[in-house]
Amino acid sequence: MPASPAPRIPAAEMRRYIRRARKLSRVRPRTFWYEYDYYTVTIGDEQRFHFGVRPQDLAHLESIKKREWERHVAYLARLEQFPLDKADYYVRMRENYAINTVRGLGQLTGEDWSKIAKLLRILDLPDAIKGYLRNHKDEPEIVEFFTLGRLLDIVRSGDEREQLYQFRKMMYDADLEVGLVPERER
Repeated sequence: MPASPAPRIPAAEMRRYIRRARKLSRVRPRTFWYEYDYYTVTIGDEQRFHFGVRPQDLAHLESIKKREWERHVAYLARLEQFPLDKADYYVRMRENYAINTVRGLGQLTGEDWSKIAKLLRILDLPDAIKGYLRNHKDEPEIVEFFTLGRLLDIVRSGDEREQLYQFRKMMYDADLEVGLVPERER
């Protein structure tokens, strides 16, 4: 047996019904306007929309191409592994879980204890260097250049004056902007 068609309601009757429903109803239809910040990334022929504010290191680009996007993603991965942040993380873990040994931290996190010891050692850097690195973490060149090995080289260089000199020398040799890092006293 074929399905019967839906009954047809005349337009005038439908309008009367809608007016009556609006008059008797407490709920009023509302229209909301939402604005979202977004930017697009072009990879080949494909355009991807990303909601949120455009990353600061990509703000100067009119259109984001695949190469710049991959460079940005690599920067985010390096930033996640930034040695100074990881060292602070292990100090917080040590305080929160009342662990006194590096091996205990290694067992808790599942990471190699020798790497944790190296990361904690970079906290011996002078406050001026640590402050500079924390304040310039949003610059991809700084995050890329100052790896754990380079920071440990600075720590091994001796007293605070020698460490500041070594840091400035590395910055100068890498052609990075030195900023407000104090010079070595002569």
